[in-house]
Amino acid sequence: MDFFDEAKLSVETSENSRRVEVRPNRTVFCRRSSMSVSAKLERDDISSSSSMTNILFVHGSCAASSQYDDLIRAMSMKLLETQEQIQSYPKKSKINCYSYDQLGCAESKHPASDWESFSSSNLQEDLRTIVKDGVLANSNKSSSLFLVGHSHGCSQVIQLVNSLLASDRSRIKGVILISGALKDGPGEHAKDGGHWIFKFVPMFLLRKMQPSLSQSFFQAAVHPKHRNALKERALN
Repeated sequence: MDFFDEAKLSVETSENSRRVEVRPNRTVFCRRSSMSVSAKLERDDISSSSSMTNILFVHGSCAASSQYDDLIRAMSMKLLETQEQIQSYPKKSKINCYSYDQLGCAESKHPASDWESFSSSNLQEDLRTIVKDGVLANSNKSSSLFLVGHSHGCSQVIQLVNSLLASDRSRIKGVILISGALKDGPGEHAKDGGHWIFKFVPMFLLRKMQPSLSQSFFQAAVHPKHRNALKERALN
């Protein structure tokens, strides 16, 4: 902490979360973590302007926005550690990290019998509404937007970008895709509908396979050095 006092760099963090009806009868749990960075060095060459960066994290199937908690926390720490970048900051920089639990996942409870509500098209429209009405509409036009997708979230992000008007798409400065299913780009296997195992294997067999599938997903999605801490947090 002494380093930051000497550099006169302050990072303030805050978090807001609430359930929002993004579309009729579709209430999802939305979160925003904000990090404000103030560079107070008395130098003539530091810009007096402010900047805002928005990052939206999109999780995959049967997951939750909380999977990004450690990443967002690490980002705030990285801001504090990057001493050589301080002089390039505007006097006020703000980073908003947005995430949400997709309908039926984690805190976005919804009746499981309402199958149509969980269709890819409905989930896609939820994401589009959150981006247009929740993020872009509440940010100045000079702000930057980055999209981060994991697993099935990669597909949703790609479809979103291609569906936006040019004026909205121009505000997206970057797309980060993590653990997407396809390795070689678009092709006949890119058709929507999910993995074949979920379409052809009977439900009672899927329930039997669930522990093994969950363990395989955990092993593939979580870095080894974070697994024990994540397990302890889940148990508590």
